[in-house]
Amino acid sequence: MDDITQAIREQYEHYPYPSGPPMQRVATDARLLLSLGQKSRPDALQPIRVLDAGCGRGVGLLGCATLQPDVEFTGIDINRVALQELQQQIKARGLSNVRVQEINLMTLEGLDVPEGGFDVIYSSGVLHHLSDPDEGLRQLRSVLAPHGVISMMVYATYGRQPLYRLINAANLLNSSAASFSERIAPTRELAKYCTETVLKETPWEHVAETNDVEFVDLCLNANETSYSVDTMWSLLAATELKFLAWSLPEQWSAKVLPEGELRDKAMALSELDLYRLVEQVSWQKSLELVIGHQENEPREAFDANEININAYAVSPEVSFYLESKNQRTGKSIQSLTYKRGSDDHPVVCTDISQVTALALLSEQFEAFTGDAFVQVMGEDGVAEQDAISSLEYFVAQGVLYRPHLTDL
Repeated sequence: MDDITQAIREQYEHYPYPSGPPMQRVATDARLLLSLGQKSRPDALQPIRVLDAGCGRGVGLLGCATLQPDVEFTGIDINRVALQELQQQIKARGLSNVRVQEINLMTLEGLDVPEGGFDVIYSSGVLHHLSDPDEGLRQLRSVLAPHGVISMMVYATYGRQPLYRLINAANLLNSSAASFSERIAPTRELAKYCTETVLKETPWEHVAETNDVEFVDLCLNANETSYSVDTMWSLLAATELKFLAWSLPEQWSAKVLPEGELRDKAMALSELDLYRLVEQVSWQKSLELVIGHQENEPREAFDANEININAYAVSPEVSFYLESKNQRTGKSIQSLTYKRGSDDHPVVCTDISQVTALALLSEQFEAFTGDAFVQVMGEDGVAEQDAISSLEYFVAQGVLYRPHLTDL
């Protein structure tokens, strides 16, 4: 184990991260992630196999294993304190679809790799702490199935600039030989001061109020690398991996700009230049993206003329909001809205066909065919072409996704 990896282990064993109850993180539903790549799993009889590379205390892993009981999970980390706690949590919750191993991500030595590789790999907030992120990502690629995808989150250079100014100042004040416990108090005082200066009205304005575990992770980390769009694309090229999609596509769309000339000009840019533009004009605290092998192309665009070739499923990352009143004749829907991921502004449906479709989808838990959708919509009085248009709209909006048939 190299010196940086050892320092990271010591930090996180003293301040196990993250804190909090199990949660469902963005871009962790295995079937949704696999649907982003053109290649599909070759064997529908095999369970989907997921690796959480750097699972920590298992806040995300426990949530995923609970919500996806038919998926097999392996969590790995070098934090022995966190892994011991996680083992106890797995036993207490009676989870039979998750196991953990103490593994160094820089080598993956000793990792039990399923035949053909892992279908999905999570790497959330881990790669940027490795002594050599390029090598760490190459190691993950080596255990990724040909059709597999990696859901990754790393720190964003531009979005964290105010925080880095605080960190640089703290490094000047604190002795490099001081322990974490000795550095917390003066750095927290500095952060309080910066609330009125470089941190004011930024995403990092309240960092001084976080608990010690969060504060050490954010402000006193033993090793950290951040990425811009350009350096991320360079990383992918160096590791022979390919961008498939953003985990939160709405945050990287031209729609972050106001309607009008600005948005029109942005939409005329190349894909990469659009991402560079969005990066400069919005607060992107992290880069959250889905990547795969170079041979695995992004999924082909939806074609309404081939509606019955695909299966469809409601995205587990979409929230529905229904306002209704109970009348003597039954329930009267007042409004139906939805939002995807971290979007702060729910979308209100006003088109009657879309309202009918959204009411249907909000109660749909299984995958379905295009024919079945059109038929059920028809029973509610919606014309076939209007039903197809609604299906196309909700696929484009990310309310629906197209799982591979072998994943059903």
